[in-house]
Amino acid sequence: MTRITIAITIAISALSCMYSCSAGSHVDNKEILDYCDIIASHDIINNDTVISCHLDRIDTDKTIRLPLSSLVDSLEVIVLEDKEEAMCGMGPVWVSDNYILTSAGMRNSASLLFRRDGSFVGKLGDLGNGPGEYRFSIFQRQIDENAGRVYLYSFTDPYILMYDLRCNFLREIPLAHHPKSERVEFFADYDKNETDVFLFICPEETDTLITTFRQTLDGTIIDEHCHAGLSDKTKEHGFDYGSINTILKDRDNILFTPHHDKTPNDTILQYDRRNCKLTPRFTVAGASEDTNVQLTYMSGLYFTIAYDASGVRTIVTDPRTLKGSVCEIYNDMLGGIDLSEGCAGQLCNALYNNNYGFAWMYDSGDFTDAIGARLAEDITEDERDRLNALLADIPAEGNNIVVLGRSKQQ
Repeated sequence: MTRITIAITIAISALSCMYSCSAGSHVDNKEILDYCDIIASHDIINNDTVISCHLDRIDTDKTIRLPLSSLVDSLEVIVLEDKEEAMCGMGPVWVSDNYILTSAGMRNSASLLFRRDGSFVGKLGDLGNGPGEYRFSIFQRQIDENAGRVYLYSFTDPYILMYDLRCNFLREIPLAHHPKSERVEFFADYDKNETDVFLFICPEETDTLITTFRQTLDGTIIDEHCHAGLSDKTKEHGFDYGSINTILKDRDNILFTPHHDKTPNDTILQYDRRNCKLTPRFTVAGASEDTNVQLTYMSGLYFTIAYDASGVRTIVTDPRTLKGSVCEIYNDMLGGIDLSEGCAGQLCNALYNNNYGFAWMYDSGDFTDAIGARLAEDITEDERDRLNALLADIPAEGNNIVVLGRSKQQ
């Protein structure tokens, strides 16, 4: 494989360091996938065309390698400001053009807002029962830079919390319906004074399964839609909607996966906000009873992370050709340091549920260890100089590091 030339741009501020690198030559992952087997099919469900990836058709002895540079335009390494109130845990990362939203810990912890240069803005509320506070973990979030708003939702509370970009609490948005579970997603449009809300109901509770409604920010219903047409498909494949993992949401569409740990199957759904239409786009079939999956979509490709007794594997599917394979995504950027260790061994985990592309939180010590391990290998002097410069500007015991890469087609 042709070695990719890496160009690294370094920008340093008083509060943080941000590194950006991009590939000097283009790697077309579709050319790689053209040599793979057909593993998916087109199915028609309620007049919608759905891509089904058949896990039982995949040759698990074959693995293709996809360079990260084929999925993202560049990588940024952002060192978060290390003041005491800004220290964060290894939680999820939600990204907008100019902000990073994360948490002080994995669960039951406050949400923290940073600028994209790593400087700390402030804490969004806290655990508690007072104004702007939440009693449990934040499961859904939204940054609306145009309106200067941040929205948080904790499933124990019958409302969405609204803050400004300086972390001041503004108000509660009461939900017209509240299932008291994780099965809620929303998109708030401050300028239009409305919020689209999704409720996912388990099959034993009702045959409807999915309800979407639009309400004002005061909680008055504007319109409501029950998507019962998906019931037959979900029951046939054993789907049980327990929680929601959002891949992407904007003013036009929301792309997400309803998910439940007790079932082997999952699906990616697209909600068209303009037409109030919910459409299945991608699903899996042929899974064994002990297989659980997570799905995501990035740079025109579908990725399935499959967990079973034999371990974890990542499967890529090309919707153009229905071809795919077990794959390994490897980092060919940032001097080729190994980024997978901090992602539970799978770089695909960093493509999941962040509204951006590649986004992951790394412990600063683990990240510097990865740089050190790469420096111990046989690399070019140019790569060595760049990695040493990167290493020198990362505090040994500072706050965590966020690595970001925007999807090529996002």
